[in-house]
Amino acid sequence: AAPIIIQRGFHAAGQQNATHQVREGHPQNEHVAEVHFKDGEKVEKNQQLMILEKAEEEARLRALQAKLVEFNAAYARVKNLESKKLTATATLDQTIAQLHQTEAEIDAIQAQINDRIIRAPFSGNLGFRQVSLGALVQPGDIITTLDDISQIKIDFSLPETVLDSIALNLEISVDVDAFGDQQFSGHIETINSRVDPLTRSFLVRGIIKNPDELLKPGLLARVKIYQKTRKVSVIPEVCLLSKGKQQFVYVVKEQEGQKIAMLTKVNVGESQLGRVEILSGLDENDEVVSHGVIKLRDGQLVNVKSEQ
Repeated sequence: AAPIIIQRGFHAAGQQNATHQVREGHPQNEHVAEVHFKDGEKVEKNQQLMILEKAEEEARLRALQAKLVEFNAAYARVKNLESKKLTATATLDQTIAQLHQTEAEIDAIQAQINDRIIRAPFSGNLGFRQVSLGALVQPGDIITTLDDISQIKIDFSLPETVLDSIALNLEISVDVDAFGDQQFSGHIETINSRVDPLTRSFLVRGIIKNPDELLKPGLLARVKIYQKTRKVSVIPEVCLLSKGKQQFVYVVKEQEGQKIAMLTKVNVGESQLGRVEILSGLDENDEVVSHGVIKLRDGQLVNVKSEQ
């Protein structure tokens, strides 16, 4: 997801760069012969981006191809003579060796020619062009950048105290100031195997889906991690009334056109930020009293001032 720089002498596979060693006799500097892309263009995998000067290699290729035709003809003659016992088998072996050597030299020259054709290693969006037609380039010179931002990697650190609650594939969401309240979803892909001894924190890498390519590498983002998510019923914690080890709430029921507060036993679960989970005792659409709970009695008539 981070920008990948296409460099002379390098090919990229996926999101990893693989260095190709310069072959013996391979010139260190090349002139740009053709440019086939524009700034910011969207390209497909293996699409030609640029061609370096390759006239010398093509001339050597033609010479070797002519020599190959000659060796093929010689091989046919020697093989015919050898079948008639008119020449030694060693002569035939020597001709075959020359033929194979020439074929190998052609393959090597063809590989050098292919190295002079710079292609997109994967589909993505190009950045600014850093070279012009006729420019002299050498291994390591930056030609352009290529970004595949269909998904974005995001690295962030967490304190060691939450290490036991972080796991691979946990859902995360990201929001950035540039897009207001819009959320981008993803998951945790990698958890670093080490904890920083100075900060007592560890790095986590997430993958964020970016199908519309709105997110760009380098943005500052806020990350939310969803741990063991489940759908539950919750009420404000102030609704609870404790009697010993039991928990109760007042549920507002309508009887004969009047509203009555009914004391109802509930089983509670986890609490968070002033809200408490209700495991049993309430239905989804029940109305519970949140203010004036202490003053109420079971079965008392109530006058609802407001509903939230």
